[in-house]
Amino acid sequence: MGTWPAEKKQKDLGAFMLLTTENAFESFGMALFTRTLGMEAREAMELIAGAKKECHSKKIHSYAPQ
Repeated sequence: MGTWPAEKKQKDLGAFMLLTTENAFESFGMALFTRTLGMEAREAMELIAGAKKECHSKKIHSYAPQ
């Protein structure tokens, strides 16, 4: 996930996965954090924003077989 791979095909796939994941954080995260865990919306959005920021870190090389 992300654009850290050197190979172009992997870099493109990683960019797509990053975009998909960022969108999922907000949609699934808000439901889980507010409905299930009872968080305030503001607190949930802060947590989601932090997760999105972490995803863009070039130091983290997330990988999942496709």
